[in-house]
Amino acid sequence: MDQFFIQRQSDLNEISLSILEKSSELSLGCDRPQEVKKLHSKENQVVLENLEPLKRNKNLRYLQLDYFQLKGQVFSDLSTFVSLEGLALDSCSLTKWNWISDLLNLKDLSIISSRFIDISPIKNLRQLKKLNLYQNGITNLGPIETLIEIEELSIAWNKILDISPLSSLLNLESLKLNGNNKLQSLAPLEGLKKLKRLSVDILKKEKNRFARIRPDIEISGQFFTS
Repeated sequence: MDQFFIQRQSDLNEISLSILEKSSELSLGCDRPQEVKKLHSKENQVVLENLEPLKRNKNLRYLQLDYFQLKGQVFSDLSTFVSLEGLALDSCSLTKWNWISDLLNLKDLSIISSRFIDISPIKNLRQLKKLNLYQNGITNLGPIETLIEIEELSIAWNKILDISPLSSLLNLESLKLNGNNKLQSLAPLEGLKKLKRLSVDILKKEKNRFARIRPDIEISGQFFTS
């Protein structure tokens, strides 16, 4: 089995969890969990207590658990999936996530609207190529400066004032900064030669200044006069 879907809609390739929408506990299982390579779950809005049925799986490459309440031993369970290359935990109300530092093979990480501020647990995930931390409470980008393989980065709708740590991301091709409305300067991005797409909300005069220096970059967003 290459893919295992858990969603509201069911068909021959999916297992519906609609009957469990009001459950307080959820176990995930299949006949041959060791062969599952992809696991998706979206909009179930149930409490997920553990991933025990999948812990024997050494081949899982991609895991998506969106809109879950993650409790109990789920966090320690996740740290055992060291083969993961892709992980999405969007809208999961994360507060503690030090366990993610064990997932050194991650190449694609998405944690959207999960209410965390400290991103230091990701500082050693140096194989990351895609990182989406949209709409959290992030203020300090320091831990990102070591993630030099990143090609796509979204840190839109946070509380970022200083983007100087991004100056080390020489492989960066796409950057989303929208919603960080107190951002004043794009100067740290001037030396990122591979950067081709930038989304940002910033003063028009700073956007124009940056565009003169880097006319090769496609810039979109809102540009304020004051």
